[in-house]
Amino acid sequence: MMQLSKASGYGLHALMYMVKHLTQMPVHSKIIARSEGISSSYLTRILGRLVEAHILATNNDDEKEYYLTKQPGEINILEILEAIEGKSFLTTCFLKCSDECGGTSINCQIYKIWQQSMQPLHDSLIKTSLADVAWSHPLHRFGPKALTPASLHQNNIQENIRYDK
Repeated sequence: MMQLSKASGYGLHALMYMVKHLTQMPVHSKIIARSEGISSSYLTRILGRLVEAHILATNNDDEKEYYLTKQPGEINILEILEAIEGKSFLTTCFLKCSDECGGTSINCQIYKIWQQSMQPLHDSLIKTSLADVAWSHPLHRFGPKALTPASLHQNNIQENIRYDK
């Protein structure tokens, strides 16, 4: 069974947070991390991959403030997952032996079936935008102490985060 990394889940949740808070962009990575219950340093690495893929941009590397480069309806889920997992996450044989065995869709029936079964998923991920998933996703937090930006501000848990932007 194909399984995505935790980084993909965290990255998608961070992006969905950003969609739901578009008027507050750019947003500091610590605010997203605290709100979603994700390690701030780990999230910063994930967001860096999304910057490299031109899904996100940052105003200032020192501040770690991020914003979407396109409208949420113009960003599909496939490009997000490819930015985090790598471009070949859907095409790599699940047996993980294609490098050793030289298997291709021409000479390996298993690999051919794998590629054929991944095509509908590929098509679905391309058709589904970040906007499609952000507004229909249930409220979810990863950590036990996940907070909202409002509660961060109210509780003065600022950790050098500027709220005036």
